[in-house]
Amino acid sequence: MISETSVMTRGLILARRLNLSLSADEQKRRRKDYNLRKRYGITLEQFESILAAQGNVCAVCKQGNKVFCLDHNHKTLKVRGILCLNCNLRVVGGARDDDSKIINAALYVQRNPADLVYPDGLYLVANPPKKRRKKRATTRKRK
Repeated sequence: MISETSVMTRGLILARRLNLSLSADEQKRRRKDYNLRKRYGITLEQFESILAAQGNVCAVCKQGNKVFCLDHNHKTLKVRGILCLNCNLRVVGGARDDDSKIINAALYVQRNPADLVYPDGLYLVANPPKKRRKKRATTRKRK
């Protein structure tokens, strides 16, 4: 049986050989799928199914058309759901005097949207590696 990734790889090789270019949307989807698989070990289809279970909006601020991030518990590695970048990085700071966002965040942590799609829980293999910034070489001027 041929795996899905080998079919995608063969398709890419064939497209390159025939000098066919993929559409910008297809390139973006493949890049997103690759990043999700490499960083978290889940597929784009799993990501999209959780997002669809949430109504295609952030689980905390309930807004769509944003940059979405996979949220997970760093100790148990259980996927909780999908949040927008702002809520993922600064839930309390992003509330900006909006109590409903803080209440939604508390409800989100208690009832994970990912459990609607995966009742037994979806767990990551390991925590994703942190990206390290390269240090710039500094030169000192002599006085």
